[in-house]
Amino acid sequence: MALTVPTHRLASPLPANSPVVTVWGSHGSIPSPVGPEELRSRFRRILLLASGRVWRDDREVEEFLLGLAPGVANFTGGNTPCVQWEVPGCDDMVVFDAGSGLRLLGEKWRSSDPQTRPKKIHLFFS
Repeated sequence: MALTVPTHRLASPLPANSPVVTVWGSHGSIPSPVGPEELRSRFRRILLLASGRVWRDDREVEEFLLGLAPGVANFTGGNTPCVQWEVPGCDDMVVFDAGSGLRLLGEKWRSSDPQTRPKKIHLFFS
């Protein structure tokens, strides 16, 4: 999952042509995805916490999920650094540290409309 900087949390709105930064990975130098055992353990804890609840709508489910303790809901691990920088309307994209997060960026790029996606990609490695 990528993290895009949310403009609605800034003190003032950004102009329409402001750069957009998307973080496709940010975890150290060794990829460390969450394994199946850890996923099962987390899901088990969440299901036990939800046991007996009746959900009236998606909003209630979302509120429950947002209210979970960080130790239950948050995962550590993930892709190594890959940061995308784009300016709307520009034909170029800049990618810093094309770590394992580059795979997610590539999947998004490949599935985007060829007419609107960047035509040139600049890679910077540190």
